[in-house]
Amino acid sequence: MVIGLTDRQWRGLCKVLGMEQAVANLGQRMALDLSKEGDRWAARKEITALFAPWFAARRLEEVGPLFDGAGLTWSVFRSFAEAVAEDPDLSPDNPMFALLDQPGVGSLPVPGSPVTFSDLERMGPAPAPVLGEHTEAILADVLGLGSGQIGRLMDDGVVSQGIVPKRAA
Repeated sequence: MVIGLTDRQWRGLCKVLGMEQAVANLGQRMALDLSKEGDRWAARKEITALFAPWFAARRLEEVGPLFDGAGLTWSVFRSFAEAVAEDPDLSPDNPMFALLDQPGVGSLPVPGSPVTFSDLERMGPAPAPVLGEHTEAILADVLGLGSGQIGRLMDDGVVSQGIVPKRAA
């Protein structure tokens, strides 16, 4: 997967692919300025068709160094499961991640804040709230309901609190 959003990325991609003239011809045929991101979006199917044979004729081992050498923004496309299983940047080896037990889901790597400050420790990741975990606090703090009103809503099944989803098989 490679992107050409910025002018530098787009020009670099066209150069690595040797497609500067072909892209200029495509833009002319379509009456679009393919140096503009919006026009590239309008021509995305045609650009893909133009670039596809180049990619089909090469293996990743050849493409990767070319893209790296040109400073392009690219990566191997992986499913979420593959990325979590294969990429050390998405593992507890990365200080931004930690293995947490998510109720109803199980143990998985969870990111914390990407922001760090020299005088403060990085905020660690936390499990996502379960459905209804904050129901009582929201009803009291935001809506101003009293405990009796909240209790009646819960007794009547209008609201509930802390439902942990069943783990998918």
